[in-house]
Amino acid sequence: MKTKISFKDAFNRKFSREKYILDHIKKFNNNKHAEWCDFTRVFLIELVEYFKETLSPNSARTYCANLKSLLNKYSEEIEIPCKDYAPLLSLKKTGVINTYLTPEEIQQIIDYLPESEMEHAIRNQFLLSCLTGMRFSDVINLDATNLNNSEIVYVAIKTKTAVTTISSPVTEFLIAEQENTYYPAWKFNEQIKIICKKAGINSKVKVVRGGETETGEKWEFVSSHTARRSFATNIYLKTLDLFLVSTLMGHSDVKITQGYLCCAFRKNNLAMDYVNQFQIAI
Repeated sequence: MKTKISFKDAFNRKFSREKYILDHIKKFNNNKHAEWCDFTRVFLIELVEYFKETLSPNSARTYCANLKSLLNKYSEEIEIPCKDYAPLLSLKKTGVINTYLTPEEIQQIIDYLPESEMEHAIRNQFLLSCLTGMRFSDVINLDATNLNNSEIVYVAIKTKTAVTTISSPVTEFLIAEQENTYYPAWKFNEQIKIICKKAGINSKVKVVRGGETETGEKWEFVSSHTARRSFATNIYLKTLDLFLVSTLMGHSDVKITQGYLCCAFRKNNLAMDYVNQFQIAI
């Protein structure tokens, strides 16, 4: 007997903690929840391209893998238009070397004077993510009620968990100016590149994306993801405390945090000082 469960309900039942993937599919589908009948070959090809354009390569791979798993589960009970969906949703894991913004470069963006309301909003949202480690889905909802002395307390939309991160006079100023305006990923990424170029983020860098090595000026490779990578990398380089970085970013596992670091692991000299204090009497 054919099941009557909707695609949305089936997804929520199998991936209750990954509803953000469903939200991405909804945005792609003209802000409408997808139905089983929507999954034609063309729809899936374009959806995969959307994932690849708006997400990091390995996040796009994970999204596709979850969708493939769901279609596999219901393939015998639901009439799915595209029968050969598996190859379309099987993305290879690729080596990635990302870049991040140094504290000096973040200050350059703080000092940059926006030339339009959109630049102002996007610059502020990007800076808030750089300085707090928050996702953009959480940044755009910030207001004064999230502030608690030198901390920001919020419930992450993606994971539904309570997170406490650090605040500062700059973040408090940015939150006070917050317009809570949402911009689609492609528009945000387009504008933050322009802002970084104008702010002089032009050092020569080399990155690896999709298994391909690319070189250019740093602003060319900046995207919304650069903000959280910058927070993770800069806090780690300052403290050498991966667990602290993981906690501030609201991660459930430090292995997730490791993927945000744009540097090699460093040796903590404090640990060396501890073990070197002991001596053998001769």
